[in-house]
Amino acid sequence: MQDQPEGGSIIMIGSVSGTRPSPGTAAYGAAKAGLHHLATSLAVEWAPRVRVNTVVPGFVATESVAGHYGDADGVAAVAATVPLRRMATPDDVADACLFLASRRR
Repeated sequence: MQDQPEGGSIIMIGSVSGTRPSPGTAAYGAAKAGLHHLATSLAVEWAPRVRVNTVVPGFVATESVAGHYGDADGVAAVAATVPLRRMATPDDVADACLFLASRRR
């Protein structure tokens, strides 16, 4: 990407588990912490030709969200903890990635 005429953009998908502990997810959290460090290191090393960002979406309402947070009441309880009072959607995450991938500087 550094050799391309207009540089490039790398977008990684992180997790809050990379910055705060969550019981039973040590390997996942360690991997996401490593991803965060990789992204910040590459952002400094490869700037300004290559933009490196990490999107950390928080709670996302996917098809499997109920399996993780329980019934609709459990999902609603989790959503109530988000300042926007709702979970992100996959489209919200995609929109953030599309913005970061755009050629705007």
